[in-house]
Formats: sequence, structure tokens, C-alpha cells
Amino acid sequence: EGNTSSMVKRMTRSSAIMGYGRPNYNSVSEQSESKLSANVLRWSSYINAASAKYGVSADLIGAVIQAESAGLPNEVSHAGAVGLMQLMPATAKAMGVTNSYDPQQNIDGGTKYLSQMLARYNYNTNKALAAYNAGPGNIGTNGDNWSKYSGYVNMVKKYLPSDYNMLHAS
Repeated sequence: EGNTSSMVKRMTRSSAIMGYGRPNYNSVSEQSESKLSANVLRWSSYINAASAKYGVSADLIGAVIQAESAGLPNEVSHAGAVGLMQLMPATAKAMGVTNSYDPQQNIDGGTKYLSQMLARYNYNTNKALAAYNAGPGNIGTNGDNWSKYSGYVNMVKKYLPSDYNMLHAS
């Protein structure tokens, strides 16, 4: 039973991170390409590298970048978040980013943080995205308050392929 449970958890983790059963999850899918701006697609090599490094779907990374900065590396939010994946300075530092304006570092650090949020919320993409946006302290230990941030979650979702599996996304 322990082995079966462990196997199911690995399968659940894999489908949540990868999004759906597309064999080459380490690159942006054709369906995502049609939804992402040229500003985001120009960073595909960095997106694909971070996807492979952290096991997060390239489609999900691209969708977060589109929602956060529209692919503009010099974006700064009113709250002080910086770069393509809009990293707050403390988060960037914790993820090992020394220059949040550097697209490669920003995508790597943002993807690392997103992978941590996915793991923290048992690979529930809705909860992980809410925590990515608002901080894990704002959505609760179990992610029970994620729906307060459903506007952000839905904004990211509109850039994902229609068959993207949000996994028990309630």
C-alpha cells in the first residue's frame, strides 16, 4: 500500500506540474504559442530550460509571464515586483536571483518559486498560482483562501492550452 500511495502521489505530482499528457512538456506547446505574445515567446529558450530544470510545464511558465509582465523584462509593479515573472525583492533573493531584470535569472527564479508553490499546495495549480501571486501567507496553510485570488488564477488560465489539467482545481 505504501508503494501504491507513493506511486499515485508521483503520478499526481507529474500531471499537475506538466499540465497534461503532452510528451514534450519542456517546450511551449503550439496551442500556447497562439495565446502568448511575441514578447513572451522570445524568451522560449529560458522558459524551456527552467521547465526542464524544475519540472514545471513550459506552458504554465509562459502563461505566468504573459499574465505578470506581458513578456516585458523591465516591468515593475506598484508593489515593487520586478521583471518577467514579477519577483518581489525578498523572493528573488531567496531564489538566488541577483538581477531581477535579467530575463534568464528572473525566469529561473520565478519557475523555482512556482515549483515550490506547486509542491506546497500538493500540486493544485489554482492554489499554487494564488500563492505565487499573493504570497503563501495570504492563502493559508492549506490554500483555503485561494479563491480570493481567482481573478489572477483565471487571468493565467486564459493563456494556457484548453486541455491543460489544473488537477483537482477546487
